[in-house]
Amino acid sequence: MVGNVLKPDKIEAIIFDLDGTLLYVVPEKAIELYRKLTFPYFSRDPLEIYEEVYPEWKKKLGHILNPSKRSTYLYLWCYCIKRDGSIEDIKEFAEKIQTTIEIEASEMYEDVVDILTKLKENGYTIGILSERTLVSIVRTLRRLSIDKFVDFYLSSSDIDKINGKRNPEIWSRITKFVDKPKENICYIGDDLKHDILPALQNGINALLIDRNDRFSNIDDIQINVINSLWELNNLLF
Repeated sequence: MVGNVLKPDKIEAIIFDLDGTLLYVVPEKAIELYRKLTFPYFSRDPLEIYEEVYPEWKKKLGHILNPSKRSTYLYLWCYCIKRDGSIEDIKEFAEKIQTTIEIEASEMYEDVVDILTKLKENGYTIGILSERTLVSIVRTLRRLSIDKFVDFYLSSSDIDKINGKRNPEIWSRITKFVDKPKENICYIGDDLKHDILPALQNGINALLIDRNDRFSNIDDIQINVINSLWELNNLLF
């Protein structure tokens, strides 16, 4: 297992994941938008179809579907539309709905503005690396009025939809954007497999933010863990 020992005094750039790290999708808003955007294409209420399909997908995937994750909406909606709808380009339609949901149903965690403000005041470079499309990233942060804190955005799905953040090219672009050595960069994300390990395997420092105590056994591996962004106050300032 790859591990790292964070040296806070060397960190000059903080790169954030979005979903589960800075933002979350409000399920009620997502469902309301889902029904509004898809209703004209179904013979009956899309929510009824969703409730029918959900248990099947939950069983198939072996875990509870997370409404904040991009793949949940894309795959589930494609399945629903294909089964009960009549749309020629299913993928394009689902992508459009997903982007709308991400932009309009996302909210910030309560610690986000305080920490972004403090990072900016202390001269840190701030970046975003997310699985969302670039359009979704930029428009969401503008709607929430936190784009002013961010120096650059990078979409892993726009570069490599299959491998995502596991593609080394993504981390090479990060170092070029930041224009600093890898040891001076730290990536903060909420997913061990898709955020933290790819960063570490490409020589980037990483912090796992575990807001919901999903990784209670994390002490078994050498990963730096925080439970809120407010903990950066003690680490960096």
